[in-house]
Amino acid sequence: TAVIRNYGNLLLELSAVVPDGIVAFFTSYQYMENIVASWYEQVRPQGVPRVSPNCPWSPLTPPPRQGILENIQRNKLIFIETQDGAETSMALEKYQEVGGGP
Repeated sequence: TAVIRNYGNLLLELSAVVPDGIVAFFTSYQYMENIVASWYEQVRPQGVPRVSPNCPWSPLTPPPRQGILENIQRNKLIFIETQDGAETSMALEKYQEVGGGP
């Protein structure tokens, strides 16, 4: 939907200008999994204006054709929380190692 796409595009633009890390919260694991799956598929449409002047492409040039998530990965490492406590602890440790948090 447009809301999911817009949230992904917002995170993409923030990832280009925010130093260090960004944390995105979701209401449930299922909702997060659905959104992340759709971001693998969704691409920023041509001609959609950018919010930030520091966005890596202009509204007049075509965006990279990867999905939203792949484009975010060009700017930031992505760590996705799972329901497994040990995996989540490892992801948080890695996030802190790369300067994403305290």
